[in-house]
Amino acid sequence: DETRLYSGSSDKSIRVWDLTQSPPTSIHTLTGHTSSVSSLALSSDDTRLYSGSYDKTIRVWDLTQSPPTSIHTLTGHTSSVSSLALSSDDTRLYSGSYDMTIRVWDVTQSPPTSIHALTGHTSSVSSLSLSSDDTRLYSGSFDNTIHVWDVTQSPPTSIHALTGTLLMCLLFHSRVMT
Repeated sequence: DETRLYSGSSDKSIRVWDLTQSPPTSIHTLTGHTSSVSSLALSSDDTRLYSGSYDKTIRVWDLTQSPPTSIHTLTGHTSSVSSLALSSDDTRLYSGSYDMTIRVWDVTQSPPTSIHALTGHTSSVSSLSLSSDDTRLYSGSFDNTIHVWDVTQSPPTSIHALTGTLLMCLLFHSRVMT
């Protein structure tokens, strides 16, 4: 649905914007986090919104309700949640944190459950990106590395560690550039 935009803010809220209005209008303000909202992920069917926060939690929002409501609060990280990535089939949510871990959540369960905690970074995980076929997870960190995880394995395993500079964000691109 390209009629909605979701924004997370330092004021602890998420705004839902109606893009059919000119100018776009904020139609809902979602509250519940107790610190800045750092990351968002949207299900492919537009029914669930996942929000990560510096309050160390992930919230699951039911977008079929008006206004959208928080239906689950996921805990497990011991520091700020910095990034989220959702598999294209909406079964796995990956969360990166300043606690140096990546959690894998089974979001087919109610409530979603943490099924793996991935370790390997030696500093905060700053960003996550999934390959288009959902077989590889890329994690960037303040430890100056990008880990490539084989998420077809259980538990997922790091198959490469690429060294660079301080990583702030990642984006996976599957098309060949000429």
